[in-house]
Amino acid sequence: MKKLFYLITIVAFTLTSCDTNEVYNLTTELTDSIANAVDPEMIQLGKKRENPYSVENIRKAYQTLLADGKLRTPINIQATNLYVRFLPKTEEEYQTLKKQGFELFDYPLEYERIEGGSYYHDPSLPKDGFTWIYVVLPVDYVFGDIKYEIISELVLQDESEASSISAQKVKAIDSNYWSLIEEKSFELTNNEYYSRKKSTNGMMKAKVKPSGKITLDDDVLGIEIGIEGVKVRASRWFTAKYGYTKSDGSYTFDYTFSGPVDYSLVWEREDWDIRNGFWAQASYNGPNTVTNSWSVKINNSNIQFVYANVHRACFTYWFNISSFGIKTPPKDSFWSPRVKIGVYDTAGRAYASPLLRWLTIPSICIYSYAKYDDGSTVKRTSADIYQTTIHELAHTSHWEIDKDLFWSIDDILVESWAVGVAYEIPRSIYPVSYLSWRDWQHVDKSTIINKHEKKYTPIIIDLMDVTNQRIGRDTTQFTNDNVDGYTLQQIENAIKKAKTLDGLKNNLKSMYDNPTEGHLDELFRFYTSL
Repeated sequence: MKKLFYLITIVAFTLTSCDTNEVYNLTTELTDSIANAVDPEMIQLGKKRENPYSVENIRKAYQTLLADGKLRTPINIQATNLYVRFLPKTEEEYQTLKKQGFELFDYPLEYERIEGGSYYHDPSLPKDGFTWIYVVLPVDYVFGDIKYEIISELVLQDESEASSISAQKVKAIDSNYWSLIEEKSFELTNNEYYSRKKSTNGMMKAKVKPSGKITLDDDVLGIEIGIEGVKVRASRWFTAKYGYTKSDGSYTFDYTFSGPVDYSLVWEREDWDIRNGFWAQASYNGPNTVTNSWSVKINNSNIQFVYANVHRACFTYWFNISSFGIKTPPKDSFWSPRVKIGVYDTAGRAYASPLLRWLTIPSICIYSYAKYDDGSTVKRTSADIYQTTIHELAHTSHWEIDKDLFWSIDDILVESWAVGVAYEIPRSIYPVSYLSWRDWQHVDKSTIINKHEKKYTPIIIDLMDVTNQRIGRDTTQFTNDNVDGYTLQQIENAIKKAKTLDGLKNNLKSMYDNPTEGHLDELFRFYTSL
């Protein structure tokens, strides 16, 4: 939890696999990283499959059905969609693609994928840049300046994947005829595992309405908890849909697929984007050709644990912060790009730099392991990851409150505000004794100076709590805290336009009537004299 870097000083996770066609209520329990993989988190591609939805193969399937006498109706088969890949050069180009509303993939859809992994980067491209982005577009899509390649013209039946023009072409094919054509194309292209024909147990494969539950084994609370707001994606070749989990982690799609689907988790929402490192979209590449529900149980054995806890903190700060009365971090808009959070499966010190939101690299970085001054490292717990993320998001929110002044605000005010927020919010979930920075009620002056760099202080906590650190201690090393009763909301309001601790104190005096106000000078004097 580090003071924000200035722009000029920027420096540069075996998952249990189930891929049978006869899956029912499949549960993936994330245990270990993939064995013997060059990069345990890189999605591993299998063989390239022949595209059953290409115009050529759909026409071939139709002609075969005509020849077999199973179809007699003339059908004019035309392309409804385009399968395309883009190669953005900048964050601006990448966000342009994101905001167009099409579902983006960082891996080619025509390849088989082995379950596991959290990102894909084309090995033919430099690692320090964007990878190819794959997407299905309407056939009349108007291309701009972003580099692209049209891989294939497609015939799809789902009208929601098409434009108003191509939707008319979809409607031209009767749904019963389309089912025959689609099944025949699966057969001719050796993709029968996506077919709805009878399976090995003699039963007809049912349509799939995606559902399931995404949960976390919380290593601090010692219980399995639901993860709210997770984006779950289900796809069947080129038709992709998504849903979000409820407060208990459960999800049910509004859409029903005509046959088996591929599942995945995508760690993003409208206002934030969790990444594997600098560039890659953080995700979990789930099982393929699933015929019913899919549930995931995440524990602390791999990077998905970090993604999940970072997501929990983000969801709290953007969606559930109203009970604390403070402002959310910036929301995604034309003038304010979404917050990018880079997660690294190494040891390091988390930091935030809000201005980086306008650049390609993440503006917040979170590490799987904490690194201490003596060089030792320790794996972060769920509470630690959650609290650290809240701390860094508090910086981003602070910047949103005071854009004009932010870079001239004293470090001690910037960091103390984040300390207070990252104490108050997590303790509504976790016992204070399990928080990484938990002993604020007993911290003395020498600790603040020598360990906390004279800028990480509990003054925001002191303004709210009823604990006086000096009681029972006959020493001036502890603050004589006779102040209490201020709320996080009041303190946030008073921070606006304050560049120093004294500025915050004066704003509190002028803005609020508090019975302990007369002790503010003594409390603030302890910290300003460090």
